[in-house]
This record gives sequence, structure tokens and C-alpha cells, in this order.
Amino acid sequence: MISETLLIVSLVSIWMSLLMSTLTLTGATHFWLRHATKLVTTEPLHAYPKITIVVPAHNEELVIAKTTRAILDMNYPAAKVELILIADNCTDHTADVMRAILNRRAYRFRNARVFERHDGGGKAGALNDALKMAPVVKALAADPDLEPITVVTGQHREMLQQVLDIFNLTPDFDLKVMEKRQSLTSITTKILAGLGPILESVHPDMVLVHGDTTTTMAAAMASFYHRVPVGHVEAGLRTWDKYSPYPEEMNRQVTDDLADLYFAPTNLAAANLKRENHPLDRIVITGNTAIDALQYTVNPDYHHDLLQRLNPSHRTILLTMHRRENQGEKMEEALTAVRQVVEERGDVDLVYPVHLSPAVQEVAHRVFDGVHNVYLIDPLDVVDFHNLAARSYLIMTDSGGIQEEAPSLNRPVLVLRDSTERPEGVRAGTLKLVGTDPARIKAALNGLLEDPLEYTRMATAANPYGNGHAAEAIVKAIKDYGASV
Repeated sequence: MISETLLIVSLVSIWMSLLMSTLTLTGATHFWLRHATKLVTTEPLHAYPKITIVVPAHNEELVIAKTTRAILDMNYPAAKVELILIADNCTDHTADVMRAILNRRAYRFRNARVFERHDGGGKAGALNDALKMAPVVKALAADPDLEPITVVTGQHREMLQQVLDIFNLTPDFDLKVMEKRQSLTSITTKILAGLGPILESVHPDMVLVHGDTTTTMAAAMASFYHRVPVGHVEAGLRTWDKYSPYPEEMNRQVTDDLADLYFAPTNLAAANLKRENHPLDRIVITGNTAIDALQYTVNPDYHHDLLQRLNPSHRTILLTMHRRENQGEKMEEALTAVRQVVEERGDVDLVYPVHLSPAVQEVAHRVFDGVHNVYLIDPLDVVDFHNLAARSYLIMTDSGGIQEEAPSLNRPVLVLRDSTERPEGVRAGTLKLVGTDPARIKAALNGLLEDPLEYTRMATAANPYGNGHAAEAIVKAIKDYGASV
């Protein structure tokens, strides 16, 4: 009797288990069938949602091709996929690889685009050009025979405004081309389109451009298209390597090919222009307008909170490093060498205004965080930077403009680059090329800190970049040119 009862109970339990399993499976199937229609189905095509895939890449030329192909080949309707590839401050061929993939026959008509982000140095370049042209605009405005009309692109407006305020200048036209993550092609196109109507309405007798930015090259090209003579301030600088610095080297070469009047800052720059067969009677050695600008910015009574934090008995090393070609492993090795010297010495402070580029910020903080005599600060405006440079003991930089300004302040400069378009300073002895090799950096830095004779030799070397009257020379050359044509 007991065994029969147990058998009945067991059978009931088995049947109940089977019933529960059946109900669970039925419920799961019903749920899947009910909700599957809300998910992506294989058909019809319009049921697929449109998606945008953004792929940022920094120096990933070896892997970006496989990633791009995998996205484009995935099992999803091609018409529903937008692919945005961003080459973020790349110093390799990542952007070229991206474009090569998209140009293949299989992908040529896909909704995919490549954007290049070039933040490394862009702001510094805009500020540098504005600073160097401001004395020229002031000198032109002071001449009763000349009427300057100022055009700005609107890039890096806050930094530009610093210069406009210092020199009390108001632009006549603002192209307002500034956008985040725009490519060199986009900048060039916008400036060409923006300058065209201005040139047609103003009918200038000459367009002055400065330096080696993409804006400079595009403005020279727009002027050429409208048959307006071009005067190039800071003409003739060369490294003869079209990718170093990039894109500046080719920007200035193209600009000089389009120019009609060349304002060479040094004898060597003039010699470069002669070597390229530019007309000798159109080449004028003026000195560098950066030296003119120092007269407006350096103040003996200058005060800044940072100066109160520095040890007055210490020697201050001012460091800047941000160039695209130095980012990555080179930068980390160079900064590590500087840190080792600073840590070993108890008589120096290092001040590093760190560029806002994430690539630069990351390396700078990884190398220097926790070092008590290193001050990582936000980028300085032009007045603060010039006055801090004037109060420093020596300067280490990969910037071009600082190489010109420091000799006027009698400060030795260690250049953290393997080549420079300003070799006059190296020949004169005010600059020393040390590149990014740690051993060279440590030897040169220790040499200036330990050898008073070496320091004095560099600090007192003749300034090859002019006497502070470049703007006056440029105005005279423009008037002479106008009288001769």
C-alpha cells in the first residue's frame, strides 16, 4: 500500500515537472515571437534602423584597415550604415589608409567619410601669426598713404582676441571658419570661398599673408585667383623636408611660389628664395616681426601668481613641447630625460604650460606628476608667456616662434627637434638642436646648468632675427613696390 502511494506521488511529480517545463517553453516561445518583430529582422529592409558608427584612431595605420573592412563587411544593409572615421592628431599614415579602403571598388559608394583632426599646434600657430602681423598692421595704419583692411579667419577666437586687445586692433572681416575636427582640406576650401567675395568687393592693391599656416597658403591662392599681388611676411624659411614640419613646410613653399613680394626675416631666408629663383628685386630682408611684438608685451613690472609660487633662489626652466611629429614615444622619452635632470638637482624649477591636446596632456602628467619642483600649468596667453620667458633661466621648446623670440630676451634655447627652419639661431649660437634623444637632452641641459661659460656664450650671442623694426621695413618695401608697378 505504501509503495503504491509512493509510486502515485512520483508519477504526479514527474507529470507536474513536465507540465511546468512545457509551460515555461511555451511562454518563452510566445515572448520571443511577440517581441522579435520589434528587433531587427532580415526583411523587409526598411525595418532595419539607421546607425552611425564613429571610429576614432590615433596612429593606428597597421590595424585600421582590418577594422574598417570588418565594419563595412558586416551583415547589415549598407544603405542603413553611416561610417565616420576620425584620424585624431595622427603622425603616421592612418588617414591615408582609411581613404585607401574607402576608395576600393567594393566600398566606393558607401556612406563613409574620413575626418582629420589637427589640434596639435593649431592654436599656437594662429596666435603666433596674429602676434607677428599685429605690428605690421599698426605700422600700416600709421602711414597716411596706406589703408590696411584686416581679415581674420575666426579660428581660435579667444587666443586671437588676446592679440587684438594688446594692439588695440579691430578686424574688418571675420571669415568664421572655425569648426571642431575639420580637415586641412576643409579649412582650405572655406578660406578660398570666404576670401573671394571680400577680394571682389574691396579690390585691394596687395594682400599680406604671414608664415606657414594653411590659412596663409589658402589666402595666397585666393589672391592669385583674383590677380591680386601677394606679400609674404616671413618668407623663405625652409627645412627642405615636405613632411617636417607638416603641413607647414609645403604651405610656405606654395605661398612663396604665389607671392610677388618677399619679406625675408634673415639673410639665410633670403638666400633660400634666391636659390629657388625668385626675383632678386622683390626680396627684402626685414628682420622678424616677432621682435617688434616683444616691445608691446614684455613689462619689467609684470606680476603673476605663478612667480610667487616659484622658489626665488632656484633657476627656472621654461618648457614647451607639443608638435605632432614629436607626440607619442618621442615625447615621453624626451620629457622623461628632462624629469631625471630636474629631479637630480635641487636648484631648479621647471614650468611647463601643457598644450590642451589630450595626447600631450596624457604624457605630460604621466611623466611629471608628483615631481615637487615641476609646475604643469594651463597654456599661457601671449603676455604671460613672454614675461615668464623673460624671467626664466633657459628655455626648452619644439616651437618655432620661441626660437626667434628668446634671443631677444637673452635666453639660451634647447630645441627639441632634429631639424629647424630657423638655422640662423643655431649658427649664431643662441639655439642648440638636441632633438628628442634622452642622452643629448640630458647632456645639453646639464651643460647649461653647470657651465657658466657655455651659458653666457649662448645668452649673449648676437640676435640674428632683427632689431625690432621689421614692420617699418615692410611698410617701406610695400610703398616702393607700389611706386614701381
